[in-house]
Order: sequence, then structure tokens, then C-alpha cells
Amino acid sequence: MNLELRLPLIRYLLTGGIPLFFQNILGTAFIDAGTAWNENTGLRLFKKSPEGKLITDDLLVGTGFGARVYFIFLWKFDVAWKYDYQHWSTPKYYISLGLDF
Repeated sequence: MNLELRLPLIRYLLTGGIPLFFQNILGTAFIDAGTAWNENTGLRLFKKSPEGKLITDDLLVGTGFGARVYFIFLWKFDVAWKYDYQHWSTPKYYISLGLDF
């Protein structure tokens, strides 16, 4: 599952038509969740931690936010965190080139 919210941060029309270097910057917030398995009997989405708390096992969950800039290519900058139902990981930073889906 992937949920993503995209919203314009700076639009070409907001600048009064003045051609700025970065004239269309989009912001995004997202959450991803998923798993993969080959035997239904072995699928365990959650388990108990050594402290007795519920945490994710086969289920992977991450969330974050980022920016998109169209300059020759689509440049993406994202900050993301893994979540295991009890703790957030340290942030991971991604810079990538490419098209949106």
C-alpha cells in the first residue's frame, strides 16, 4: 500500500509569470506498508518483542515527506522513517532522479 499526498509549494502562477529558476516545487507526504511471503502458514504480520510489546514482524511500514523539482529531470528529495509499531528509526535521506508513477 502506498498513500501519497502531493501539494504545490511554489507555482509558476504565484510568481506572476516571472520565470524563476525553480518555478514549480511540489511537496509530498507519504506512508508505505507492505510485506512479501511464499507460504501462508509462515506469514506473521506482528510479534511480541522481548519486553512483551507488540511490534511488526513481516509487515514493513515507513513514512516521510519530500520535495519534487522539475529541472531538466524530475529531482526528488525525501526524508523517511521506518516504524515498527513501537519505535521510529533514524531518518534516511534520499535524492533521486526519475518520473513519478
